[in-house]
Amino acid sequence: TIALTHPTDSKNLQYNIKNLWVNSSYKALCAVFYPSLIPPQMATLGKAQLSGNLSGSMNHAKVLANLFSDAGNIDADVAVHLTEPMKYSGKVALHRFEAGKMAEMDSLIGQVTLQANFDLQDTNPEKITGTAQVNLQQAQLMGYNYQNALLNLNLDRNIYTANVEVNDPALQIQLQANANLRNNLPQIAATANLQHLNTTALGLYAWDYTLGTQLKTNLQGNSAENITGTLELNNTRFTRKDTTRILKEAKINISEKNNAKKIDIQSDIADANLLGRFKPDMLASGIMRTINRYYRAFPDTFTNYTLPQQADFSLKMKDIALLQQLFVPELKRLDTCTLSGKIDETANIFETTVQVRNAAYDTYL
Repeated sequence: TIALTHPTDSKNLQYNIKNLWVNSSYKALCAVFYPSLIPPQMATLGKAQLSGNLSGSMNHAKVLANLFSDAGNIDADVAVHLTEPMKYSGKVALHRFEAGKMAEMDSLIGQVTLQANFDLQDTNPEKITGTAQVNLQQAQLMGYNYQNALLNLNLDRNIYTANVEVNDPALQIQLQANANLRNNLPQIAATANLQHLNTTALGLYAWDYTLGTQLKTNLQGNSAENITGTLELNNTRFTRKDTTRILKEAKINISEKNNAKKIDIQSDIADANLLGRFKPDMLASGIMRTINRYYRAFPDTFTNYTLPQQADFSLKMKDIALLQQLFVPELKRLDTCTLSGKIDETANIFETTVQVRNAAYDTYL
């Protein structure tokens, strides 16, 4: 049924459409309309049935809709106010919806089941304010079916605050994060309690161990070239069967002054330091390029121009027990190990000094 109030007065026009019902398919729509008007992604819907109500005026609309299709179901209860700025609120639910196929990203995303509530204002990303809550029951991502995730998001003109809780068999984590995108260089601060991470089950990395840690980070930048700040890991646990090994502390501090970058790494296993005029994403290329000047040990793959790298570096091993148990079981003994040196491509210099005491590796040493 369709009801109109003040149909000849656009300012006061009110409409109310009840019991809207459409039963169609992608092929049928393409037969009725020009095929170019129907996005090809809609083929995923197959046969679809849409029902609902629509009411409002020229300045606002309220939509209550239910979509049943071969690609899953969608329920929506949304209100939109066409004011300046625009306001929109409501809730949307997806039930085993083929989100990846609809977005032409089915190699990454599969079926999704979730409920989302939102109350937002403006459409300009730099001006959006409001809140959103997402209850994710399941989502197929990169071959794994994630379950039970909650997201609470607050938006305030390019400042985003998020609280995330995941209670999946392979991933349990509580995360609080704040991102300030108002400045030229974004700033992100976060704390996380990672209780359980099974990288093998998630398809990220095949490993015998599961992980747990407490993370704290405060970083500023938008690329490896200009990022600064700190990242801390505390009480990191590596568990295999009934055995748990612990890395008490690991800290990375990245700073920059007078165009010189400094990276300090401190942990139970080793301390490392890197200081100079270098780009983190170019340093390895600089070292390989310098070595190739004297002995071609690496393929000549530096097709893109990279700036000359200058850096002093040092490494001091402290306790190899965890390193040995987790990554290098062939390393039987290493009492002390220090490494220091520098690279300066502008002067064609690459120096390194290594001091090792009482090392035993497999049957070779």
